Amino acid sequence: MGSGSFSRFGSTVESLRGRLLAERQASRVANEEAEQLADKLRELEKKLKEETKLKWNAEKKLTFLVKKFQSLNNISSSLTPQELYCSLSGSSSSSILNTSSSSHKDPEEEGESKVPKIRIPERH
Repeated sequence: MGSGSFSRFGSTVESLRGRLLAERQASRVANEEAEQLADKLRELEKKLKEETKLKWNAEKKLTFLVKKFQSLNNISSSLTPQELYCSLSGSSSSSILNTSSSSHKDPEEEGESKVPKIRIPERH
Protein backbone atom coordinates (compact mmCIF):
# COMPACT_ATOMS: atom_id res chain seq x y z
CA MET A 1 0.00 0.00 0.00
CA GLY A 2 1.36 3.34 -1.00
CA SER A 3 1.02 6.54 0.91
CA GLY A 4 -1.58 7.80 -1.58
CA SER A 5 -4.01 4.97 -0.86
CA PHE A 6 -3.57 5.43 2.90
CA SER A 7 -4.38 9.10 2.49
CA ARG A 8 -7.56 8.27 0.55
CA PHE A 9 -8.58 5.73 3.20
CA GLY A 10 -8.09 8.34 5.95
CA SER A 11 -10.19 10.93 4.15
CA THR A 12 -12.94 8.34 3.54
CA VAL A 13 -13.01 7.48 7.25
CA GLU A 14 -13.16 11.18 8.17
CA SER A 15 -15.94 11.72 5.64
CA LEU A 16 -17.95 8.80 7.03
CA ARG A 17 -17.36 9.98 10.62
CA GLY A 18 -18.65 13.45 9.67
CA ARG A 19 -21.77 12.00 8.04
CA LEU A 20 -22.41 9.80 11.09
CA LEU A 21 -22.14 12.79 13.46
CA ALA A 22 -24.45 14.85 11.23
CA GLU A 23 -27.03 12.05 11.15
CA ARG A 24 -26.86 11.66 14.93
CA GLN A 25 -27.47 15.40 15.33
CA ALA A 26 -30.38 15.28 12.87
CA SER A 27 -31.82 12.31 14.77
CA ARG A 28 -31.56 14.19 18.08
CA VAL A 29 -33.32 17.22 16.59
CA ALA A 30 -36.06 15.02 15.11
CA ASN A 31 -36.59 13.29 18.48
CA GLU A 32 -36.83 16.65 20.26
CA GLU A 33 -39.38 17.89 17.71
CA ALA A 34 -41.38 14.67 18.07
CA GLU A 35 -41.40 15.09 21.86
CA GLN A 36 -42.55 18.71 21.53
CA LEU A 37 -45.35 17.64 19.18
CA ALA A 38 -46.37 14.88 21.60
CA ASP A 39 -46.50 17.42 24.46
CA LYS A 40 -48.58 19.78 22.33
CA LEU A 41 -50.91 16.92 21.37
CA ARG A 42 -51.40 15.98 25.04
CA GLU A 43 -52.19 19.62 25.88
CA LEU A 44 -54.70 19.88 23.01
CA GLU A 45 -56.36 16.62 24.09
CA LYS A 46 -56.66 17.99 27.62
CA LYS A 47 -58.22 21.23 26.34
CA LEU A 48 -60.59 19.27 24.10
CA LYS A 49 -61.72 17.18 27.06
CA GLU A 50 -62.34 20.35 29.12
CA GLU A 51 -64.23 22.04 26.26
CA THR A 52 -66.32 18.92 25.69
CA LYS A 53 -67.24 18.86 29.37
CA LEU A 54 -68.14 22.58 29.29
CA LYS A 55 -70.22 22.08 26.13
CA TRP A 56 -72.05 19.14 27.71
CA ASN A 57 -72.82 21.19 30.83
CA ALA A 58 -73.98 24.14 28.73
CA GLU A 59 -76.26 21.91 26.66
CA LYS A 60 -77.69 20.42 29.84
CA LYS A 61 -78.38 23.90 31.25
CA LEU A 62 -79.85 25.04 27.93
CA THR A 63 -82.21 22.08 27.85
CA PHE A 64 -83.32 22.85 31.40
CA LEU A 65 -83.83 26.55 30.61
CA VAL A 66 -85.75 25.84 27.39
CA LYS A 67 -88.09 23.53 29.31
CA LYS A 68 -88.44 26.15 32.03
CA PHE A 69 -89.16 28.83 29.42
CA GLN A 70 -91.76 26.66 27.71
CA SER A 71 -93.34 25.91 31.06
CA LEU A 72 -93.46 29.60 31.95
CA ASN A 73 -94.85 30.43 28.53
CA ASN A 74 -97.67 27.92 29.05
CA ILE A 75 -98.35 29.29 32.54
CA SER A 76 -98.17 32.90 31.40
CA SER A 77 -100.88 32.36 28.78
CA SER A 78 -103.34 31.32 31.51
CA LEU A 79 -102.35 33.87 34.20
CA THR A 80 -102.67 37.61 34.48
CA PRO A 81 -99.38 39.54 34.57
CA GLN A 82 -99.81 40.08 38.32
CA GLU A 83 -100.37 36.37 38.94
CA LEU A 84 -97.37 35.51 36.78
CA TYR A 85 -95.20 37.98 38.70
CA CYS A 86 -96.34 36.46 42.00
CA SER A 87 -95.60 32.94 40.75
CA LEU A 88 -92.10 33.95 39.65
CA SER A 89 -91.37 35.83 42.86
CA GLY A 90 -92.23 32.81 45.03
CA SER A 91 -95.78 33.50 46.26
CA SER A 92 -98.05 30.61 47.09
CA SER A 93 -98.84 28.86 43.83
CA SER A 94 -102.08 27.39 45.16
CA SER A 95 -103.57 30.84 45.78
CA ILE A 96 -102.53 31.94 42.31
CA LEU A 97 -104.09 28.94 40.63
CA ASN A 98 -107.31 29.30 42.63
CA THR A 99 -107.71 32.95 41.63
CA SER A 100 -106.95 32.38 37.95
CA SER A 101 -109.58 34.00 35.76
CA SER A 102 -111.44 31.99 33.15
CA SER A 103 -111.61 34.97 30.78
CA HIS A 104 -108.08 34.42 29.48
CA LYS A 105 -107.57 33.06 25.99
CA ASP A 106 -106.57 29.46 25.61
CA PRO A 107 -103.20 29.10 23.83
CA GLU A 108 -104.81 26.56 21.49
CA GLU A 109 -107.33 29.21 20.37
CA GLU A 110 -104.62 31.76 19.65
CA GLY A 111 -103.02 29.52 17.04
CA GLU A 112 -99.38 28.55 16.94
CA SER A 113 -97.27 28.54 20.09
CA LYS A 114 -95.17 31.64 20.62
CA VAL A 115 -92.17 29.71 21.93
CA PRO A 116 -89.22 30.82 19.79
CA LYS A 117 -87.01 28.26 18.12
CA ILE A 118 -83.53 28.41 19.59
CA ARG A 119 -80.55 27.54 17.40
CA ILE A 120 -77.13 26.97 18.89
CA PRO A 121 -74.30 27.79 16.48
CA GLU A 122 -71.75 25.02 16.22
CA ARG A 123 -68.15 25.77 17.10
CA HIS A 124 -65.49 24.81 14.60
